[in-house]
Amino acid sequence: MRFDPRVGRGGMRVALGLAVACLAAASGQAAGPDEAAVKYKAFDPGQPRVRIYGSTAVLTGTATVQVDSATIGPAPFQILYTDVYVRKGDGRWQAVAWQSTRPPAPPSPAP
Repeated sequence: MRFDPRVGRGGMRVALGLAVACLAAASGQAAGPDEAAVKYKAFDPGQPRVRIYGSTAVLTGTATVQVDSATIGPAPFQILYTDVYVRKGDGRWQAVAWQSTRPPAPPSPAP
């Protein structure tokens, strides 16, 4: 059976909401109930690397996210992510874990 990474992406909204809250905190803004006003404009998972281990699939990649937040305004950003799915008895894939982080900053130029 082929793994379809588009299945189960509804759980990404929660993870991306957390990413936006982290972005707000990093920019000195307080993340709170106003974060519910986040509007997801686009999510591009890029070309994830898919590895299947029996009934478990692990995806890793870099995604580009476009959001508009009442707190910080338009906020396009990239995330590195790991997404884990398990195959259920009926053959469907279910998302069971998601982790994302901001990519490391590029090194500073030498003086």
